[in-house]
Amino acid sequence: MKYTLFDTLSGVVTDRHPLLLESGEILLLFAGAPDNSTVLVKSESGHCWYRDIVDGRCYIPVIPGHLSVWVKHFDKQVTTWECEGLCITSLGEGRTLVLPDDTNLPKEMARLYVENQNIRDEQKSIKEELAKLRERLEKMLEGWNIT
Repeated sequence: MKYTLFDTLSGVVTDRHPLLLESGEILLLFAGAPDNSTVLVKSESGHCWYRDIVDGRCYIPVIPGHLSVWVKHFDKQVTTWECEGLCITSLGEGRTLVLPDDTNLPKEMARLYVENQNIRDEQKSIKEELAKLRERLEKMLEGWNIT
C-alpha cells in the first residue's frame, strides 16, 4: 500500500488497489515521509505496533480488522500525520485481502467542498487586491517616460 503524506498533516492511500497477500506482513510505502519517521499502527483490539520508516518503507503484521495508521516524526517537536486506515480481511487458506478503509469518504467529500470554497474565496480576494495594486501602479506611472 502506498501512502502520500500532505502538508495538512494527513495521509491517504494513493494506489487504492486491493492487495491479496499470502504472507504475514504488509509493505507500506510512504511518499513525503521525512527521514527517521515512525509508523504507528493500532488495531481495533487496542494493540499497537511501531515501525521505523527506512527509505520510505516499512512492514507491519497482518492483523484482520480495521487498522488506524499514523506517521510520526520526532524532531524538535513531534509532527503527526493522521493517515487513512486499512481494512484487513482473512480469506482463509493463508490468504488475506488488504483494502484502504474508505468508510469516511462522505465526510471527506464534505470537508473538501468546504476547503475548496475557502480557497476560491481567498483566490477571489487576492485577485481583487492585485487589481487594486495594478490600478495604483498605473496611476503612479502616468506621465512618466520610463525608458
